[in-house]
Amino acid sequence: MSKSIDEATRTIHLQGIGRVPAAPGHELIVGDQLMYNGGGVCQITKIVAASPQFLLITEMNTETGEENSRRVKKTRMVARVPETARRALGFDAPATDYSAQVRAPEGDEWVTVGHGATAEEAISGLTPSKQVPTYFGTVMLDRHGLGYTAANPDGRARSVQAMMAGETLTAADGHSFRILPPEQPEPAAAAEETVPAVPFTVGSALLYVPEDGMERDVVLLNSGPDGDGTVEVLSVKQGGKPLRVPLAMLKELPELPPAPEGVPTDYWTVTDKDGQQVTLVRAETLEGARGEVEKDPQAAAVARRLGGLSYRRLRTSELPPEIRAAVEADIAGRDGRWAVMDRAGNLITTVQATSYNHAVQVADQDPTVQAASPGSGGLIFMRARVEEPAPAPRVVSVHQTGGRTVTVTAGFTRKSIPTRLRESGAPGEMVNGSTGALRWRLPNGEELTPGEAAKRFLGDA
Repeated sequence: MSKSIDEATRTIHLQGIGRVPAAPGHELIVGDQLMYNGGGVCQITKIVAASPQFLLITEMNTETGEENSRRVKKTRMVARVPETARRALGFDAPATDYSAQVRAPEGDEWVTVGHGATAEEAISGLTPSKQVPTYFGTVMLDRHGLGYTAANPDGRARSVQAMMAGETLTAADGHSFRILPPEQPEPAAAAEETVPAVPFTVGSALLYVPEDGMERDVVLLNSGPDGDGTVEVLSVKQGGKPLRVPLAMLKELPELPPAPEGVPTDYWTVTDKDGQQVTLVRAETLEGARGEVEKDPQAAAVARRLGGLSYRRLRTSELPPEIRAAVEADIAGRDGRWAVMDRAGNLITTVQATSYNHAVQVADQDPTVQAASPGSGGLIFMRARVEEPAPAPRVVSVHQTGGRTVTVTAGFTRKSIPTRLRESGAPGEMVNGSTGALRWRLPNGEELTPGEAAKRFLGDA
């Protein structure tokens, strides 16, 4: 554990600051502020469980308004700013000044990162600490793809001009930028007086239904309505191209049908662009399903005529009745044990599950797996091997000797260890070691003899 952390007093030492209050990651909530070495403060805007041991925290810098994400272990102590010492977001700009503002993707508030008597002063201002230059019109715009690039050297100037004309710019990563003139109400408040309320939120997926008979399109709402009742949307069909369409022609997407029940099978439905089934094939992988279609003259002809087909793996509930019964009986007869290993191939535990996805869900709740704390390395899941009884001896010859019938038998040749390892899905591959001997090399570079690999992955004694 770091010497800077004292769990007994729930404090942590920060460089340039000293000892400050701290809290474990699992106690953090949206809205908390965290302090870092040097005194920088970020406000949490989103918390997501990344794994049994880690959280993915999205935080916004209180000075620059920019947002980033990082992984925090649930038990790790972090410097949480007390309520009495919370930082304000950005500048508290006078109403008589121009304000350069940024809004983070997960943030709800516009943060003023620069202001001044002129727009130029606001664009090139310093952060509240007077130490970090925001250079709103240069560094920040460039960093988010709205400024200078070799292919678009005047992009920064055009972005600044657009904001000075009253536009709000949104970068590809979701950060939004604007320049507010002095003595102006918030754009949203002004819009409420002249534009009717929008029934949809910006960023929502909608269905565009034109009146002129054109094909429907799925779009993303990218702005509120203008005075003429039109909004900006991003067309999915046209690869994200921005369009202006009447708000009245947007509708909510129809609800998706419920997800099919059952476990994934080796059957694939092959459909055309209208969703009509062309054929049903059986294969373990998508590549295998495509190969089965190529073997079917009729289906292959349809694929060539349409320029391709769509493939989707079916679950047991979607199978035709005559196939479903046999598949469910086969699944019920399988061994439901799955081996859970770390990336080095070390066995952590075994779980009982009906499928790979089910095994992942069960392992996520298993205390043994949680205690192993695999972190970002992930886990390896492999169906546990079922020991098969030795086959009966095969008859080699039958002959008469001294009035007796002699039957000569021999055992069956078993598969080699390398073959069994490959067929079991064990991590790694067979290579020739530095001495020329066969070795099973794991993804982390460790080399095992075939016998050692068989003990670890096949359960051989």
